[in-house]
Amino acid sequence: MLSLRWVSGVFRGAVELGETVRDAAIRETKEECGLDVELVEDTPMDAYDILKLDEDERLWYHYVLLQFLVQPKDGALKPTSDVTDARWVPLKEVENYDLTKSVRCFFRKHRNELEKHS
Repeated sequence: MLSLRWVSGVFRGAVELGETVRDAAIRETKEECGLDVELVEDTPMDAYDILKLDEDERLWYHYVLLQFLVQPKDGALKPTSDVTDARWVPLKEVENYDLTKSVRCFFRKHRNELEKHS
C-alpha cells in the first residue's frame, strides 16, 4: 500500500505521549487510510534515524522512523487527513512510482520478506 502526498511514501506519524510505537503504527494507519490493522510481527521491519541541522549546522531535530508490517482487519482503504491518495500497489509495480529515497531503499531491502506476505 502506498500513500501519495507530495512524493509517494508510506504512512507515517508521531507517537503520542504515553503511546507505544506499536499502537502508534496501528492508529496512524487508521487515521491516514481508514483501515483497522494488526501487526504481522511485534518488532519493526526497519528503523531509520533522520537528523536535520539548522543554518548554523547545529542539530535542529532528530526523529526515528520505524516501519512495521501490518495486515488489514477491517475497513476500506481511503485517503484521509493529509494523504491525497491511497492505493494497493502490487509489489512488482512499486518502483514505477515517484518514491522517496528511503521508501525505495526499504522496498528493495525487504522485497523477499514482503513477497511472503503479499
